[in-house]
Amino acid sequence: MRNLIGRDPELFIAQNPRCVVLLRAPWCGRPCESLVPVLQEIGSENPSVAFGYLDVEGCQDFVSKHQVVALPTVLGFVEGHLKGVSAITREKSEILVALKEVLDHV
Repeated sequence: MRNLIGRDPELFIAQNPRCVVLLRAPWCGRPCESLVPVLQEIGSENPSVAFGYLDVEGCQDFVSKHQVVALPTVLGFVEGHLKGVSAITREKSEILVALKEVLDHV
């Protein structure tokens, strides 16, 4: 999972035809951090999908654009278009359902 903190998430999305971005915050603590291993597992099962994470505090325009209102939030993109959103849940099965359109490409 790539660290996108301090980088332009739009560039990451543009450079990766299929990608997943985890939005978190330092104050979120365990709820956000506990999602990282789940996404790493999903990423290892889907090697053609790029995975990254960033902190919402450094990208307010991105957060507003995608109407993120809860943390953690996972956004899935296909060819630059938002195709899946998973907010708050840390259950792998629910995340897979939310990202189905992003991951169903093999």
